[in-house]
Amino acid sequence: MKIAIVVLPAHDTVATLPLALSYVAAWLEQQRHIVRVHDLALHSKETPSEHYEAVRAFRPNMILIAADDALQAAEVRYSLADLSCTVITLGSTMRNLVPADAATLVLNHLAQIPPADEHSFILDALFALRGQLDDLPLPARHLLPIERYTLTAPSQELQTNVLIGQPVDGQLLLRNPRQLVSELRSIGHESGIWHVLFEGVSITEDLVWLHDFLYGLMMVRLGISWEATATFASLTPELLRECRRAGCEGLRIEFDAMRVLESQSTRQALHALVREARILGLRVSGNVMVEPRYSSLAALVDVSTTFGLSEVQFSVHPASAEAARPTLDLVNRHYRTLKRRQVFIDRFGAYLGPMLWRVGRLGLLGRAWQRVAFDEGSS
Repeated sequence: MKIAIVVLPAHDTVATLPLALSYVAAWLEQQRHIVRVHDLALHSKETPSEHYEAVRAFRPNMILIAADDALQAAEVRYSLADLSCTVITLGSTMRNLVPADAATLVLNHLAQIPPADEHSFILDALFALRGQLDDLPLPARHLLPIERYTLTAPSQELQTNVLIGQPVDGQLLLRNPRQLVSELRSIGHESGIWHVLFEGVSITEDLVWLHDFLYGLMMVRLGISWEATATFASLTPELLRECRRAGCEGLRIEFDAMRVLESQSTRQALHALVREARILGLRVSGNVMVEPRYSSLAALVDVSTTFGLSEVQFSVHPASAEAARPTLDLVNRHYRTLKRRQVFIDRFGAYLGPMLWRVGRLGLLGRAWQRVAFDEGSS
């Protein structure tokens, strides 16, 4: 059977590789179906009619529409109504989600309008995503133009994301380190991509697994450089050095604002860890978990600029993320402004730095100083 997967843009403007759908496509190919993936987020400059010409030329027997918006999905169905084929709407673009979460979301949607019995293999593919990723074929990256996505490494070279595990029903499922190394070898030698971003879970969730994985990377010497998320409480200078030897080029450190920023000793430890990482040549950013109603939120944002992190993203628990979005947007903009101020403080001292920053923002030191004094979002 010829199956076309049409992926619509997500609500955000950044086109990210739909890895969960790549696993679905790989599973369908393993069942001897012919699959094509059409990511419309990569064709925003084209007219709607041009979007669907490639789908028509493929002449599919089935179309899977991955869309967050039901109205957008209906428009695609209408535009492709001239094709006499089965159309199934998945109810999610499946971007920025681990396969298990994406599958649960889509299964809940399909439960309301289940596909016919002869198309139950779609349900089988979704159920497979909720198990061990090692039991699935490697994601079908060959069906997507990876070079057109915006993910880049610290060196600004092309980067792709790789899943290292996922939480399923409260249980953490990590991939076999040897199979993960095998996928990295495939990405490097077959796709020519030598920079990856590990996603799904923090690499420090299981330190025994991590040491096994790092040892495997050091032994095979693939030449792959990688970035990952790590929990501050689990990181040590020794572990940082081990990661660097295994090809790490960047870390996003997760920490809780209440536990870290309010303790002077913990702040000093975090600052020392970031300094050690920078000495090793790692790009270090932060992901700070905050409580939106926290009374000292502005002070926490101010303190977080002093750690030497290349960037900081503030977030809340997923359960309250939607309600807190306006607050987080404001907090992230405020951080970018204060980070520019910190550049002046680091260079001119705690007394003269803020003064020059304020004067620079007014444009009294010239346009070049004004650009430096303003945050990136408003320059």
